[in-house]
Amino acid sequence: MFDLQKANMTKRISAFIFDLIITMTLTVAFGAVISFISGYDKHYDACVSVITRYEKEYDLSYYIDENEFTSLSESDRLSYEKMCDAIAKDEDFIYHNHYYFNLSLLIISLGILLAVLVVDFIFPVFLKDGKTIGKKIFGLGVMRTDHVKVSPLFMFIRTFLGKYTIETMVPVLLIFMIYFGMVGLAGTVVIIGLLILQIVCMAVTKTNSCIHDLFAGTVVIDFPAQKIFDTREELIAAKEKDAAEKAANATY
Repeated sequence: MFDLQKANMTKRISAFIFDLIITMTLTVAFGAVISFISGYDKHYDACVSVITRYEKEYDLSYYIDENEFTSLSESDRLSYEKMCDAIAKDEDFIYHNHYYFNLSLLIISLGILLAVLVVDFIFPVFLKDGKTIGKKIFGLGVMRTDHVKVSPLFMFIRTFLGKYTIETMVPVLLIFMIYFGMVGLAGTVVIIGLLILQIVCMAVTKTNSCIHDLFAGTVVIDFPAQKIFDTREELIAAKEKDAAEKAANATY
């Protein structure tokens, strides 16, 4: 009754992949809605329009990689640098690029937040015992490490601080910053470090817990085989009853 029935790793991975697909689908859907409401396309199109205007003026393509740049003639390289400088100083481009950058960040972060809250907080609260749709399909659940049901507060901590903030948004923001050239090798090192930390946590903890489970003091369990108590008091009463029965049945 009091033994921990840890979830099978194959089932955990399967449930994770299933939930990830749902999360990504919802992220795209929420992102599209936020993009439409915020007028993201208007600012993006304005940035492209400015770039196109300067491309025609200098008769060069703005979107080239390092190899293509080095293959240009010396005069074209100078022209390309002048074009980039002119674009960077263009008032329309500065204005719309500012909104484009910030809205991109908003759409990504808010879209992921809403999707993660739906999949890893709202569904588990509705389905009970920490079950996402994936966990329910594969017979898994979540409980506190002391065998007591997870309250909505701890599910929120598990979802928001663990899954969303540490495990998702830190890597996503770093990738975003790497893409825009704001950070370099340091961002990659942090992402790899978080991945290694996640693997280490699952490997060395007795409950094979991820970072989000360590935050909330929870564990993923084989739901049909696991006894979960509604309250701490119910757990204590069950242990006292079990101890009394063992004492009564003991031979002297």
